[in-house]
Amino acid sequence: MNRIVLTPSEVAERWGLKAETIRLKVEAGEIPAFDVSSPSAKRRRWRIAIEVIEAIERGEKPRAPAPPPTATHAKRRRQSRGRRVDFCGPF
Repeated sequence: MNRIVLTPSEVAERWGLKAETIRLKVEAGEIPAFDVSSPSAKRRRWRIAIEVIEAIERGEKPRAPAPPPTATHAKRRRQSRGRRVDFCGPF
């Protein structure tokens, strides 16, 4: 089952706000979201379930949905010739 998730930028466009405003609300805990960035990432990559957005739009207090299962990141493999990088993994 595929869940529909939105980025803070997509939510901001939907609500007529700035993406930074949505990110700040997520980080403050006002909007439940989950982080899909890798553990070593410098910046968090938030995703917000459409159910959360629709609940807020109806005036309800949103419940945080369970985060998706941990994705396997693509493995990078450098070939001996040149600087080409191949990606292998689920896409």
